[in-house]
Amino acid sequence: MLLATLARPAWADGKWQRLGQEDGILLEIREIPGQDFPELRGTTVMPVNSWQVLSVIADLNRTCLWTARCAESKELSRTSEFDRLFYSRTSAPFPVSHRDGVLHGMFVGDLAQGTDMAIKFDSVASPLMPARDGVVRMTTLRGHYRIWAIDEHSSRVEFVVHADPMGWLPTWLVRRMATGVPRDTLAGLRKQAVKMIGKYDDQIQRWRGQAGAN
Repeated sequence: MLLATLARPAWADGKWQRLGQEDGILLEIREIPGQDFPELRGTTVMPVNSWQVLSVIADLNRTCLWTARCAESKELSRTSEFDRLFYSRTSAPFPVSHRDGVLHGMFVGDLAQGTDMAIKFDSVASPLMPARDGVVRMTTLRGHYRIWAIDEHSSRVEFVVHADPMGWLPTWLVRRMATGVPRDTLAGLRKQAVKMIGKYDDQIQRWRGQAGAN
């Protein structure tokens, strides 16, 4: 079962609380015992198949075209097509410093069937991208994109993220800014997935021919 392969810390059995629904995106929050910053979740339906959604997420060269507050994203190294280290820098309104991190991204699920797939990510320490002056390095940034096929023309997508922005910032400000991230990210992903229809067809056909590939 795919859910068992997604990282689930001890607090992950806590209840999600509904924040509301905007632009067809269900927004939820889950408090984490002993921490100031919550875990956030957004869920929506997209008018494209599951492999199209996966293609957009996996295309790191275009991540900043659709991800909320993305200032820079690039691949640093790869073990395989779906096991990669990448760098991510997030913008913040003045006078707050940008945040960044090195993340390990990995695919789990059945690539050939495309019925239930996920890309999970977690922050790691890496010499491939040293800390930058004027940018605060986040050491806690984890989550996943999970994609369920509805049919050949639609899919359900869940985005979960938990981050500690580090540095000195008012907790109320961080929470206010953070709650918009799942909404804006999923809205951007949906728009990009529709825009890029047909651009990933060769890649998708290759994936569909890989029985049980990870």
